[in-house]
Amino acid sequence: MKKILLTLTLGLILSQSQAQKSINFSGKIKNFNTAESIYLGLDGNVIMQLKLQANGTFSTNANIQQTPSFFYFAKISKKGKIEQQTPRIWFDKDSMEVNIDWLDKSFQIPNTLLYQSISEKIETLEGNRQTEFLLSNPISIPILYFINRNKESISISDLEIFAQRVEKSYQNTFYFKSIASYISAKKRKPIRIGDKVEDFKLTDKDGNQVSVINANEKTKLITIFSSG
Repeated sequence: MKKILLTLTLGLILSQSQAQKSINFSGKIKNFNTAESIYLGLDGNVIMQLKLQANGTFSTNANIQQTPSFFYFAKISKKGKIEQQTPRIWFDKDSMEVNIDWLDKSFQIPNTLLYQSISEKIETLEGNRQTEFLLSNPISIPILYFINRNKESISISDLEIFAQRVEKSYQNTFYFKSIASYISAKKRKPIRIGDKVEDFKLTDKDGNQVSVINANEKTKLITIFSSG
């Protein structure tokens, strides 16, 4: 019988070494308090402190898993809580320039993606209203992201119906693969000590589904990283 050793490793931030694409973020923040630290948040729960020049300009590189993706500006409270200050700003390029007024958090970017407004609409909704909106609207990258983020609060039957609607062009995204893996895992029978484990797949750092149980009888070590 094959043996499975499951190791759960918790960390505050996902390692950027897992990312696949380098993106340059630059721009200018006006009306900011020089005593306040401003952070750049990225898809994948990565957050980076910006090094602002005296005039508010900045330039930094970051790694992400895929594009389209998003970023946002944030600050950290005295209790260490990440406080998002802007909506998620979606992009699909290798470099992004953004100008922001820190007083009202308004921002300007050269090219706004068509689904930016959908994402901002989703962020204004909460609970069941947000879920209903996600499940009833045409599928886009932001819809997939929020469904994946909220999947544990959505019934498996609703997730299955949603997954069947996803076009092939979106099925290679990290978000869809995570949703599909979650559905597969939830539909499996609970494993008890001594049970023989049938083959199953997990998503690797590149977003590909990898078979865990195969002809190899060696002990498997599964390491799961969490941003929690």
